[in-house]
Amino acid sequence: MDVNTLNTLVSSAIWRAEQLEELQLDAASSAWSEVSKLEEELAKHKPAEDAEGRIARRGAVRAAVKANDYARAEALAQQFAEN
Repeated sequence: MDVNTLNTLVSSAIWRAEQLEELQLDAASSAWSEVSKLEEELAKHKPAEDAEGRIARRGAVRAAVKANDYARAEALAQQFAEN
């Protein structure tokens, strides 16, 4: 999948997660999990030296936290710190 498609998917997923969170729906957690996975995929395509790559890495970790998946957030943070 190309970077432009991933950016579009990430933006849509963030919007959806924010809307579900605002409505205080349980589905918000799984929506944030989707954001985290998409951001992680985007991070694979962009180096950490690139601003977009840093944003994707930070977004993947932040979304995992918002999904209450602290183990994933920690694992991603460690993975990104090593690369």
